[in-house]
Amino acid sequence: MLSLQKKIFLFIFLVFFLVKKTDAQCSMCRSNIETHITEHNTVEVGENLNAGILYLLSTPYILIGVVMYLWYKRARRASSQKQ
Repeated sequence: MLSLQKKIFLFIFLVFFLVKKTDAQCSMCRSNIETHITEHNTVEVGENLNAGILYLLSTPYILIGVVMYLWYKRARRASSQKQ
């Protein structure tokens, strides 16, 4: 039987290394870019789009960080109770 740590490692491996590359883009971003490129306002659109991407990207990392912190505290508490 696989331990919990091995299962988590296997899951992370499968998610990050075996996912197919896709060249998709959300329709709202695409239409926003196409509209603003025709108006020659590309710098502002690029900055806003990058800010939105960073905002959306930060949420999963924050959630993973919180889960890992809680997991660490739980493991440390369990090891201190064993001693």
